[in-house]
Formats: sequence, structure tokens, C-alpha cells
Amino acid sequence: MIGYCYYRMSPEAKMEQSSTYKALEAFALYLDLYPNSDKVQEISLISNELYDKLAYKEYLNVKLYYNLGDYMGNNYRAAVITGENALESYPHSKYKEDISFIILKSKFKEAQMSVSQKMLDRFVGVIDEYYNFIGEYPQSKNKKEAEKIFNIASKYVQPNLEKE
Repeated sequence: MIGYCYYRMSPEAKMEQSSTYKALEAFALYLDLYPNSDKVQEISLISNELYDKLAYKEYLNVKLYYNLGDYMGNNYRAAVITGENALESYPHSKYKEDISFIILKSKFKEAQMSVSQKMLDRFVGVIDEYYNFIGEYPQSKNKKEAEKIFNIASKYVQPNLEKE
């Protein structure tokens, strides 16, 4: 019941999520103590719902950093870091593709804004990220935009690699 109370107190994803974490902790403790309980399936469903909420909150954070762009600093780097952490924390999230695409776009924007000494390495990173994205989501709804990003990055990288 403690876990269920915290679950009921858990606010929408945009809010602070301490109740969500407490609910998940309480449910995990209950499952450790009573692994054969008739509540296991219900707890599993509720826990999945709570994890989805946390993943959605991370997705919103990644999107926010991307949308902030270069306002008061390089928020594209923050979008990449937050996105990579979200993918690591919630590898089975339904937001995984969207987060991965924002990471690709953020790396691209960061490469475009880079000083000349870092530009080549960052565009190479964009190309790597494109291959990761297309490899995982070959039928993505964002495939055309990803290909545009890849083509622009390739046009920058190809002549610069030939110089070296």
C-alpha cells in the first residue's frame, strides 16, 4: 500500500518526481519480500507506467535543451549528454527513437556552430551518429531529415579528409 500511495501521489511528468522514485523503491522492496504474491503482475504494470513517466520526463528535458539551442551557451551539448543518459537509463523506452533523433540533430547543430579547429571532428561525430540512428531505425519517420543532415556533414567531411 505504501508503494501504491506514492504511485497515486506521483505527479505528471513535467513536475518533480520524488514520489515516483519512492513508489518504485517501495514496489521493488515488496517484490523482494513477496516474490510469489498475487500482486506481482499489477505491480509490474504500475512500475512500467512509472518508468514510462520518468522516460518521458527525460525526453522533455532533451527536447528543452535542444529548443534552447545556443541561448546563453551551448545547450546542444546538454541535449546530447542528457539524451545519452536517458537512453542508458531507459533503454526500452517508447521515446528512444525521438531521443536518438534529437541527439543527431544536436550534434549537427553543434558541429555547424563549432570553431574551425573542432568542426571536422564534430561533423565526423555527426556521421557516426547518423549511422547509429539509421542502423537502429531504418524506417524512421525522421529518415529524410536524417539523410539531409548526413549529406551536409559528408559534404564538409569529404574534402577536409582529402586535405589531410
